[in-house]
Amino acid sequence: WANYSWGRFWDWDPKETWALIALMAYIILLHGRIGGWWGGYGLAIGSIASFLTILMAWYGVNFVLGKGLHSYGFGNGGQLYVGLFALLEIAFLAFALVRRPKS
Repeated sequence: WANYSWGRFWDWDPKETWALIALMAYIILLHGRIGGWWGGYGLAIGSIASFLTILMAWYGVNFVLGKGLHSYGFGNGGQLYVGLFALLEIAFLAFALVRRPKS
């Protein structure tokens, strides 16, 4: 349908690009866990960190960037909420890394 609507399958639209980045972040996590690059704690921390890519794909593109080919969901004034949630998540990650159990 993208080819029919826009004349091309992929256009490096911000929504498409951030969806690809989010997918790649979680694929790297799963491959790293299966490959033994990190254990359960690393997977948990990586999953929380990778959620920032989901946040950007869903809210950041629409409310922070406010541009793209997709004609839905654009808004105004979401920068504060997205930024606060991202800072809260980064603070949680920092706390979790400092309090990491010794093994």
